[in-house]
Amino acid sequence: MELMDSIMPFLERDAKVGDVVKMIERTAPLAMLKMVDLLQNASSEKVQATVAKDILHMAGHKPVEKSVD
Repeated sequence: MELMDSIMPFLERDAKVGDVVKMIERTAPLAMLKMVDLLQNASSEKVQATVAKDILHMAGHKPVEKSVD
């Protein structure tokens, strides 16, 4: 993954100074790109459904709460 190779020096520097927040900020876009790739290209429909649910949850949407009256 070329993008990961280009960001690795920054992550290593952040790790040395213990800046975990900066590491998360730098890698979050890569993680999201991977999730979108899985959503589009995973051979398993179960994986695609799980990723779609996770993306929606991160965007602030949650499953409908079922109630029994």
